[in-house]
Amino acid sequence: IVESFRIARKYPRQILTLRALPMSFSRQIRSAKDVRAMIDDKQSRYFPTWYDYIVKADDNPSIMGQLREHQATAINSIDHLGKDIHHLLPTFQYAKKQFNESEIAEIKGGYLQNYSTQAKLFELMDTISGNLFNLVNVPMDKRPVMKADAVHYFLHRYAICITVLFMTWLKQGNLSAATDKLVNHVVDMHVAAEATFFNGIISADKHVKAAYRLSRQLIGLQHGFSLSLNGEVKLKPVVGVDTPSS
Repeated sequence: IVESFRIARKYPRQILTLRALPMSFSRQIRSAKDVRAMIDDKQSRYFPTWYDYIVKADDNPSIMGQLREHQATAINSIDHLGKDIHHLLPTFQYAKKQFNESEIAEIKGGYLQNYSTQAKLFELMDTISGNLFNLVNVPMDKRPVMKADAVHYFLHRYAICITVLFMTWLKQGNLSAATDKLVNHVVDMHVAAEATFFNGIISADKHVKAAYRLSRQLIGLQHGFSLSLNGEVKLKPVVGVDTPSS
């Protein structure tokens, strides 16, 4: 991380800092203007100043005090997330029971060609999405009106990324129950979900990159599925689904 920041400091005009995620929870993000609104221009502009400020922290007790306060806040946030994260495995175990053996084999094989497999995955996405909107108390009038609108909300795209994590879990046959690893998975899915509103993601983490690619495929597929009048449409299969291996 330190090296990444050091490199970024050399190219400040290429740095964009996103606004805090809760600001995007109740907003539709459809246009380039909407995506631009996710970017914090002030923080982006002052990234070099912030970096230089941090570098000088060792020589300034006042700065170190502020950094410790921010660190404590971050640790509390991670601890809070860790307490709520263990519902993932029971949720995945329950969701698995909704798929038959051939559907599970499709997901593991990375070729979603049957209507039933896709429909069940979409239903899982919608269920997770609804739970997320409830969890963060988004007002009813700020939620998607139609299913076809859902893909334009960050929380729904995050739900799609959690579904990708479910697909990875099916393929690998396990998901560590250790809190720190589960937190890392959830943070990775946050990053992948944000990246789906942009044209790509730069990361050395194969899980994040695979989640981004598959999420983009599923977003397009679900959008076409939701736009159909009765759902009984001939859907194009997802070819080359590349959930990461261990």
